[in-house]
Amino acid sequence: MHDADASLRERIAARAYERYLARGGAHGHHHEDWLAAEAEIQGAIYEVVLLEPGPKTIELVRELRQRTGLALRDLQVLVEAAPRAVTHLPLRDAEPLRRALEALGARVELAPVRP
Repeated sequence: MHDADASLRERIAARAYERYLARGGAHGHHHEDWLAAEAEIQGAIYEVVLLEPGPKTIELVRELRQRTGLALRDLQVLVEAAPRAVTHLPLRDAEPLRRALEALGARVELAPVRP
């Protein structure tokens, strides 16, 4: 299992356990607690941070342009200034972007945005 996937499952499990405790520890609702925790965590906004662009800079810029709609000049500055935040997205959208950039050899981090 990928480290990010394990970390996500751990955060969801911790939040589900908090919900369980908040209900007074009553059994029989573990599935609802898990689904609610999953929706909370995955609905949170994450900052997609490009740590290192990797060897495929041109392909990376193409992918970022397609997924973010940023101008070519802005993307060039972003890639050259790494580590740098690329965008803010819900986890369900940030994870596929992270995987696509990592497939091109980039190092990417997802960081929850604090309200």
